[in-house]
Amino acid sequence: MIQEFNNEIEKRKNEFYSKIDQENKNIQNEIENQKFKTKEKILQSSRKTKNFLQELSNKIQQQNQRKTKELIEIDIPFIIKAMNNFPKNKNIQFKGCGALGNIAVNKENQIKIRNLNGIEPIIKSMNNFQNNQDIQKNGCGALGNIAANNKKIKLK
Repeated sequence: MIQEFNNEIEKRKNEFYSKIDQENKNIQNEIENQKFKTKEKILQSSRKTKNFLQELSNKIQQQNQRKTKELIEIDIPFIIKAMNNFPKNKNIQFKGCGALGNIAVNKENQIKIRNLNGIEPIIKSMNNFQNNQDIQKNGCGALGNIAANNKKIKLK
């Protein structure tokens, strides 16, 4: 009788431990599932954030391009006028040549500079300050950029 009782206790004990083991496995599986779901949510959130930031960056770049284009529309005539009005001012000539060179990095601006007679003040500046290396450098750079990839631009 005692042996049967002990056997029954052992059997129940094993069943109990088996249930606990199974529950622990279920809990571990649930934890792993939750971890996976959490990682997936983080990854999705990361993708959404990356996409959002890319879209935002694109919009900012487009706005900057529009603003730059608007500023260039104003700047080209202003720079040319300043260079023509102050032909003996070394600083204005240096900065004017540099600015026109920087603006002339694309074909559209190269044509605008040419159409607004922007090449002449660069050449005058280089002639007026033949011994100034900085003006010569900026002038050559500006003329090179204005002429780059554009067969229509020629000196008069």
